[in-house]
Amino acid sequence: MQTEASAPLLVLWDIDHTLIDAGTVLRPAYAAAFHRATGIALEQPWRFDGRTELAAATDALRAHGLDPGDGLLGVFTDVLVAELRNRAGELAADGHVLPGAADALTAVGTVPGVRQSVLTGNLYPLAVLKMTVFGLAEHVDFRLGAYGDDALERTDLPAHAFARTERHLGRRHSGASSEPCRVEGTVTDTAGRPVPGARIEVWEADEDGRYDVQYDDGRIAARAHLFTDDRGHYAFWGITPTPYPIPHDGPVGALLAATGRSPMRASHLHFMVTAPGRRRLVTHIFVRGDELLDSDSVFGVKESLVKDFERQPPGTPAPDGRAIDGAWSRVPFDIVLAAEGT
Repeated sequence: MQTEASAPLLVLWDIDHTLIDAGTVLRPAYAAAFHRATGIALEQPWRFDGRTELAAATDALRAHGLDPGDGLLGVFTDVLVAELRNRAGELAADGHVLPGAADALTAVGTVPGVRQSVLTGNLYPLAVLKMTVFGLAEHVDFRLGAYGDDALERTDLPAHAFARTERHLGRRHSGASSEPCRVEGTVTDTAGRPVPGARIEVWEADEDGRYDVQYDDGRIAARAHLFTDDRGHYAFWGITPTPYPIPHDGPVGALLAATGRSPMRASHLHFMVTAPGRRRLVTHIFVRGDELLDSDSVFGVKESLVKDFERQPPGTPAPDGRAIDGAWSRVPFDIVLAAEGT
């Protein structure tokens, strides 16, 4: 493990369903707060789906024909905080710390150079409340975290945590390194013959759940193109895919809310494969074991596209001799191209 002097590590924990189960108190509390703030009943169920509180509250107001502007959003969130503080006793009685959570926090806290905080969709006061009620607050430095009142999109939260770490500790973090992933396979035609020179374009979201085109600095990252060799073989290094939410602050969000679906996409890696005389193939592969496989927001999962991303423990030699510091994964993916016009 790296020491504090060499490369300090920031560990950011989610709260709900990672460290705690808040029980049944939240839904009636949100409904009561909504009524107190707006004067009308909360008719659409509150969506606890990993979004930030700002996004969820904004959508709830709009779903009831209310404008979150003109201070109403702030009034609602203030009332919500007060409501849950008043129900702290109920929260403690009905909820519980998830098995192993306290032990994990304690163990990580003993590692030299590690600082722990939270990255959560909860508003800051509610994050502190929940961690305190369940006896976990002593393990984390709340100054370094990111919260549901920092941004509408959850994928924007890591940057807030990194900025706070730099401000309070005087050192810059850019997140833990992504886990390398070795992807390889063969491109063939429908008769099993290799297709040499096939062009393969690949792209995926980064460790923060964002594609390079979602940044405004012109970066090109987590995408590439390559060609198969004379045997139709290809191989490249990417990162092990992670889940992320699709944009859901407009009509798409309203549609998801109406159907009770989460905006989260299951972890995946994109491919577009072309070759002369062959039909273009656009597809993606998913990580077996991802809990979002059955609820992918765009219904993109097929069993044939779910692959085993086999975890390789630290020290496992890479097939191309690359030096890798830590664990990595590997996944085989063979591709078949049909003839053009078929």
